[in-house]
Amino acid sequence: MNKRRVLSLLAILLLAAVSVFIFRKKIFKENSISDFAIQDTAAITRIFLADKNGHQSTLDKTANGHWRVNNKFDVQESKMQTLMDAIYRVRVKSPVPQKDREDVIKILATSVKVMIYKGDEVLKVYYVGSETADYLGTYMVIENAESPMIAEIPGFNGFLTPRFMTREEDWKSNTMVRIKSENLEMVSVSYANHPEVSYTITGSIGNYEVHSLDPSIKVVFNNQQKISEYLQLFSNLSMEGYDNRANKAFNDSLNTSEPLMTINLKEMNGTTSWIHVYLKMLPVGNERIDEYGKATNIDPNRYYAISSTEGRVMVVQAANFGRVMQRFDFFK
Repeated sequence: MNKRRVLSLLAILLLAAVSVFIFRKKIFKENSISDFAIQDTAAITRIFLADKNGHQSTLDKTANGHWRVNNKFDVQESKMQTLMDAIYRVRVKSPVPQKDREDVIKILATSVKVMIYKGDEVLKVYYVGSETADYLGTYMVIENAESPMIAEIPGFNGFLTPRFMTREEDWKSNTMVRIKSENLEMVSVSYANHPEVSYTITGSIGNYEVHSLDPSIKVVFNNQQKISEYLQLFSNLSMEGYDNRANKAFNDSLNTSEPLMTINLKEMNGTTSWIHVYLKMLPVGNERIDEYGKATNIDPNRYYAISSTEGRVMVVQAANFGRVMQRFDFFK
């Protein structure tokens, strides 16, 4: 091979390398790593998410640093942290191969639109599609960009789509009651047809009293430590979740039936709320043997609940919610 041919070959290879470099630079100029990721997530005040099925959620940061969904409910903190982690750490893994680009663009047509704000300023707008074939990447594209990308979180073996939820109920916190004990003026716990175990707590820090709802019982309990610990449970009282099988007819039947117990709360600012608790039945065929050796279909681990702030049927756990289902003599 003569010198001229060698130089020609080197020139061709150099031209090819420059072309690839320019092509990759063009792609990553359109959709650079920083186009998806936001380093200062603390500055984010609003995130809007919407899909093609009509579901949408607006997450707003409140003055105290908590997040609300659609100005209705508190957002589950762990889910918000997971979303913020994706917004902060998402990186471009690679451009979508040319041969797959048309199919991916069709996939992105049914993706989740994400708009991220700092005050009234729009920081980012992009679309989050489905997972790649190996489940280790996510198809994403910046709004108005020509080239879709495969995105990832370095070190995370999975795809990102589940983090960008659009349904309001998926964001809603499982916290049913969030009232600081010092803000509670009164707590009343009433068991159906059993006033002797029902009671009312009134007073203020260091000066609480527990009175029975049975007028024949004159004793008053004032164990300040036990009462204070009990009232603190209402600062973070959670449900397990919703009973998604419960239809309107079932909901209505609960509302019209007598609850097992009712909790009434009154705050210092005059706000009142209530929670009705009902026995939860096990599915047919799943009966258990109770402590008396008899078959029963009562679920020992869970209850149904409906509250003044949540009309849907909730499921609460005996291990968690059951801590506020105390009886009068608990406070002696």
